[in-house]
Amino acid sequence: PSLSDTERENILNELDSYITWLEQKQPEIEDATTKKELVEIAETVRNKWMEIRPTTKRIVGQIMNAKVLWLINKAETASDKVDNTIEKLKEQGKDTTALEAWLEDFNTKIDLAKQKHQAAKEKYAEIKDVKDADELLRQGDEFVREANQYLKSAYKDLKEIVKELRKYRSGEVTV
Repeated sequence: PSLSDTERENILNELDSYITWLEQKQPEIEDATTKKELVEIAETVRNKWMEIRPTTKRIVGQIMNAKVLWLINKAETASDKVDNTIEKLKEQGKDTTALEAWLEDFNTKIDLAKQKHQAAKEKYAEIKDVKDADELLRQGDEFVREANQYLKSAYKDLKEIVKELRKYRSGEVTV
């Protein structure tokens, strides 16, 4: 859901072009009458695969990273809601120091996740040829894992914030 329409369209066009190319090779394979012809076609397909392989790795990375961005966006929305709730509680004269600390920690972790997301995006974009594809994919995946860890930790903070907010609503916290 966090891939832009342009990114989605580019990915689909790229994949469609490779599928079309492979489909166009099929009649050549069926029409081949000698072993030499089949070997030549196989070599052409193998060379094309060397082009396709890094592209697919880049695309897989982009899609995984887009899911991280989706979670980041949801976390930012939650942060805004909590911030608004804290402001309302402050207007009522409530002590929101603990909530503000939780929210600050939550936002810090979201910011760190965003940094890791951006680093992963850059690594995936670097994937151009087969010799570097595996290493760049691994590096990008590591950034995605780190972003996910920050997000998990941030959502634990959010859970604590919600518990604290429930205390305010139930009247357990009055000042």
